[in-house]
Amino acid sequence: MWLPDSITVTITELDVGDTVLIEIDTPAGRVDILCKLAWSGRTLYMCEAHVGGLRKGALRREGLNAIGARILIEAQVDALVVEGAERTTGAGPHRGRRPPPFRYPR
Repeated sequence: MWLPDSITVTITELDVGDTVLIEIDTPAGRVDILCKLAWSGRTLYMCEAHVGGLRKGALRREGLNAIGARILIEAQVDALVVEGAERTTGAGPHRGRRPPPFRYPR
C-alpha cells in the first residue's frame, strides 16, 4: 500500500485558458493529467481530464486511491471529482463517449 507521502504532485498552469498540467510522481512511475480545475465549495473538480503516462493497470486501485488522497491533502479539499474527457481513441462503442465521473471523498 502506498502512503500519500510517497507521491509528489506538480501543477503547471498552461497559457490555454484555465487548463493545467498535473504531473504526479508515484512509486510506479509518472502520471500526467491535462485538465481544467474548478471548485465548488470544498470539492475540487478535474474537468475534461486526459490521463497518460503509465501502462494500463500499473497503478491498481490502491495507487489510484493514494493519488486521490495526496491531491485531497495538497488542495485542502473534502472531495475530488475526476471527470474524463471524451475518448478520441479506442475501438467499439466507447469511442466518443465520456467515462463516468470518479469521486474521491476525504
